Amino acid sequence: MTVARDMVNAEDLPRILDEAWMLSEHCRYVVVVPKAVPLALELNTLIPADFLLGYSVPTRHGRTTLSPDAFRRPVHLLGGRPDVQRRLADQMQVVSLDCNRFTLDAAFGDYFDGQTFRPHPTGGYLRCITDSLRHINKLWTSYERAGEQGK
Repeated sequence: MTVARDMVNAEDLPRILDEAWMLSEHCRYVVVVPKAVPLALELNTLIPADFLLGYSVPTRHGRTTLSPDAFRRPVHLLGGRPDVQRRLADQMQVVSLDCNRFTLDAAFGDYFDGQTFRPHPTGGYLRCITDSLRHINKLWTSYERAGEQGK
């Protein structure tokens, strides 16, 4: 999986799609990240179904300003807090995600407890990582993508 450049301006659509097609020659999954507001109503048809849609989870470093409701196809979530990612999955069909937030916090002795990041009671990088992953996995155990209930 690889991610094409963010589509911040609607006029960049042809160029970024060309780049995404080139990337697809080397990678099975290519994520296109629409951020241009004028694309909101048509992004599901303007961006070929060959590509996953990417949604940049809001952080202090960036965000997708489009409403989650605009994403009516499978979505890859980029970055953000695990709890925010999971809440977005209630509004979108999430098929994959990435996040390094819990690894960065673990370096400072914090872990994700299922609701927030806090100092680990025992400490240690490996304990922080392990406990964070356990709580992140719990958030997703009940998740069923739209259209897959009961399968």
